[in-house]
Amino acid sequence: RSRAAAAARSGILSNSNQMGVGSDTALSDEQVVDLFDRYDDAVKQRRWPNRIILVRHGLSEGNLDASMFSTKPDALHGLAPLGFEQATETGANLRELIGDEPVQFITSSYKRTRQTLDCILEAFDRRMYSEILEDHRLREQEFGMFQDDAAEMSRRMEERVAIGSFYYRFPGGESAADVYDRVSSLVDHMAG
Repeated sequence: RSRAAAAARSGILSNSNQMGVGSDTALSDEQVVDLFDRYDDAVKQRRWPNRIILVRHGLSEGNLDASMFSTKPDALHGLAPLGFEQATETGANLRELIGDEPVQFITSSYKRTRQTLDCILEAFDRRMYSEILEDHRLREQEFGMFQDDAAEMSRRMEERVAIGSFYYRFPGGESAADVYDRVSSLVDHMAG
C-alpha cells in the first residue's frame, strides 16, 4: 500500500497526468492502487533495451545560486538558460549514439529533469519511444530541512566529510547509502 501511495504521489504514469509535482488532485485508495498496478503491469510487459544510459539534468537554478534551496522547494528548481542548451545538445548526442533503436525514457518528477527530458525529446521521433515513465526513486539526495539555517547546513556538511559521506545520514534527510538502496530498488523492479 505504501509503494502504491508513493507511486501515485510521484505522478509515476506521467501520460495519465493524474498527479505531478504541486498537484492538488487527491486520489482514492482504489485509484492509487490501480495507478500503481498499471505502472507495474507496464514495466513487466515492456521489452527493456540492452543498455541503460543515465543522464543528469542540465545546469539548474540551484546549481547557479545555492540560496535558491532556502527559498524554493528542490523539486521546483528549473533549468538555467545554459542547462537548456546542455540538454538540447545531449539529446542530439544521444540520438546519434542510439540511431533508430527503440527507446524507453524514465525520469524524475523534478522540474529540472522534466525540462531536460523535454529538450532531449526534440531530437527523437515520437515513434521511437512509448509513454514516458516518471519514478519517484529518481531524485536528488534529500539533505534535510535546512532552509532557514545555512550555518547548520554547513556544519552538517563538515560532519558528513569527517564521518564519511556514504553512510552519513542528514537529520530529516538521507545518506548516500539510502540513495543507493532507493535506486537499486528501481533497477531490481525493471529487471523483473
